[in-house]
Amino acid sequence: MSMSDHIRTLDLAGGAPEAASEALGKIYDDALDAVILRRFFPADAVAMAQSALAASVDEGWRRPNKPVPGIDIRLIGEVATPTATTPTGPGEGEYFDAVSRNRQATRSLFPADFDPFDSLESGLAMTAGGRPVELASHTDGRPFAACSVRSLRDGQGIFLHHDYHYPLPLYGDLAPRLDTTTCISFFVVLQQPTDGGRLCVYALKPGEEGDLPRLPHGLLDQQAVDATVPYTFFDLQDGDLIAFGSGRLYHRIEPVVGARSRVTMGGFLAFDATRERVLYWS
Repeated sequence: MSMSDHIRTLDLAGGAPEAASEALGKIYDDALDAVILRRFFPADAVAMAQSALAASVDEGWRRPNKPVPGIDIRLIGEVATPTATTPTGPGEGEYFDAVSRNRQATRSLFPADFDPFDSLESGLAMTAGGRPVELASHTDGRPFAACSVRSLRDGQGIFLHHDYHYPLPLYGDLAPRLDTTTCISFFVVLQQPTDGGRLCVYALKPGEEGDLPRLPHGLLDQQAVDATVPYTFFDLQDGDLIAFGSGRLYHRIEPVVGARSRVTMGGFLAFDATRERVLYWS
């Protein structure tokens, strides 16, 4: 059941047995922190994505954190999060205008007979307790991005943070229709690096930081947090799907080591306000 005494994890191989069906509800209710479906994407689909990404080199990637050393993430697709160049998140027009273009760029990474969007949605449905799983959309009908592809190269990681982003302007239309108790992140590993690049989740919630020291720019001092707060590193493999309570737990991605990049494909999800549906986006 659990990878550690600190981060409560349901770790499953060979599909999603009945034990996984209520995982998202348990994460919402703070009875579980993470669920892993091992080898969820088939090996041949992952291999083709890796080949396509290797062939593209630097084509098609955005680098919204390029100005900040150590967190230079490369993206295919849109992300409804703050970045170094858009600290309050992307503008609504910019975001929705790019959605269809980036969906095709992501789809082209995979074999013609494998739809990554349908597969991701089916994986989320396995953990949704019978709730319908639907791509989020604006009330005017414009769909949100279903997911984004994210690459971290040698020396790059993601600093300690949480993903409670509902106050951003982009969520002005969506958030009132959600149960904003928390936000859940999900991603499939498309390529693990040679070393490093692990997800690290802390037993620390927003509002519980207390007297933990902060750096001059306001972020928590990671070294101080590491010394005082329990945490778990996740050892994920190519094709694994994970969903975890990123809106209520601090987490980070350790720096990648070596020439092989860390590449994932994922986004966020939440229950709707009535808890009858699951809506997801990136």
